[in-house]
Amino acid sequence: MKGAIDTIKVDSLHWIGAVRRYRADYVRRITVRLVSVWLRLDRLAERQRSRRALRELTPEQLRDIGLSEQEARREADRYFWN
Repeated sequence: MKGAIDTIKVDSLHWIGAVRRYRADYVRRITVRLVSVWLRLDRLAERQRSRRALRELTPEQLRDIGLSEQEARREADRYFWN
């Protein structure tokens, strides 16, 4: 009988370890997803900020960077996800 109890104890420890590993993996996957979403939103926000800044440049500044006013306006008017 003592061997059966030891086996149960070992099996329960095995399951506890498996659950902990699964939980850790689950938390890790959620964390990676959240960071990925955050980085994507940050890139979209940066794109929108740069387009807004492009809209505020003077014609002389646009010539310095090699853009026409029409090209700059077209780029600045794009949606943030494009």
